[in-house]
Amino acid sequence: MVVRPVLVAFISSVAACKGSVTGAVYAMDSGKPVKVEGHSVFLVSVSDEVRSVLKSVCPDGGAAAWQEKLGAERNRLRSVAAAYEDSAGAERALRGMSRRWRQLQRLAYSYSDSAMHTNTEPPTVSADLIEKLSIKRASTGANGGYEFTNLPRGQFLVAADIRHEYRWVPVEVSRARTTADVSESGSQSGCAIAGRL
Repeated sequence: MVVRPVLVAFISSVAACKGSVTGAVYAMDSGKPVKVEGHSVFLVSVSDEVRSVLKSVCPDGGAAAWQEKLGAERNRLRSVAAAYEDSAGAERALRGMSRRWRQLQRLAYSYSDSAMHTNTEPPTVSADLIEKLSIKRASTGANGGYEFTNLPRGQFLVAADIRHEYRWVPVEVSRARTTADVSESGSQSGCAIAGRL
């Protein structure tokens, strides 16, 4: 008979270790934050695997390093295009509009076009990847709120879709209820959060 109260106390203490994350998702409308309905919210448990996957998607050194690297690549493509353009000019002066001149012109155009269309924006973590990494998913209700329940203690990331971009908020579940609101100004991009894990 003594075992039964101890077992009940043990089960109660284990149940008390579970927590929840609640919050709301906000987007900006005319400069004011408004709660949004029907937006996807994902809960990702922070683990070595998640750190590794997020860091593999995101550039080393963050957004500034990414822009610098791609800016250098754009300049390289421009200089190659200019070299082909110079060669095409020399070829035309010697032989007119020859087959070689047309090849050089096409190469110059190709490199110039590549330079012009080089996107220097850092990559984002895709919705598909977020869904695969997540342990739970919710949608915001009419009041913009969401809730994840029955969570063990630990570190998590809340990712919410705001205006076609997922914004991330780190959260630690250490008690019964933790609040994590997600807004454009109070959150980070996936790659920014990956750099801090």
